Amino acid sequence: MTPPKKLLKYFLIFIGIFLVLILFVAGCFWVTTEQKYRQAKEDGEKYSRICDTIRVITEQPKIQFSGFRLKEIRQLRFKILRNGQFTRDTLVKTQFSYVSDDSTFFATSLPYPLFLKTDTIVVSTEGGLHYYISGYHHYASLHYGMFGYVGSHDCRFAAECMINNEQTSGTLLKNDGWWHPETDKHKRMIAPQTPAFDSISQSATISYEKAEEIFEQNKANKHLISRITYRIEVGQEGSFYVFGEEDENKRNQVDLIKINTQTGEYKRERR
Repeated sequence: MTPPKKLLKYFLIFIGIFLVLILFVAGCFWVTTEQKYRQAKEDGEKYSRICDTIRVITEQPKIQFSGFRLKEIRQLRFKILRNGQFTRDTLVKTQFSYVSDDSTFFATSLPYPLFLKTDTIVVSTEGGLHYYISGYHHYASLHYGMFGYVGSHDCRFAAECMINNEQTSGTLLKNDGWWHPETDKHKRMIAPQTPAFDSISQSATISYEKAEEIFEQNKANKHLISRITYRIEVGQEGSFYVFGEEDENKRNQVDLIKINTQTGEYKRERR
């Protein structure tokens, strides 16, 4: 009969060997996972560069409209800007694939079954707002299995694009449209709650806090409390705080309020 001390000894040896095996397997799994992670990162960058050499867009990208009334975008004009020249001037009676319940958000597709990746698509509303869409591209979608990256990929279309010099997911905002593209395209748009916004506000004659006071003194609403801070615009005419004020008497109407950062001049723009 084996003494209890020897049994305990054998048991502890067995447990030790078992733990070593577990640690060895876990270590191998961790090393393999790390290698696959690094490989996936390298391949993602490499294959995305390859995918981005695709010159022709054939996916007929979707675009969305936000802040418009239906009658404002029922008819749209599309053009392709290629090598500085406009081509394919197309007037479209819009067929929307989606309309939100409150009729403030709409989705449709570009009317061109194919165009060059280097093209800029220009969309114009009947009200005279212009949107310059560019930057469509493809990226590599890596394939994964139960144990991680398997080493293959396919090229996919990226919905993100540039609209009027801003990176977006493809949404045309009414209050970001350009009235005069030749001058508007040179404007810098500074988003609120950013270091650049704060820096301009601190150095300006009219601070952001003072601009808020000017807004309150000139607001049109008598009952609705409505102030939306959009951005600071910097262009040839100067720099302006840009606010939005909802019209309490007109559904879905938002006026743009521009306040000069140096003079405090107040201007209301209805779109």
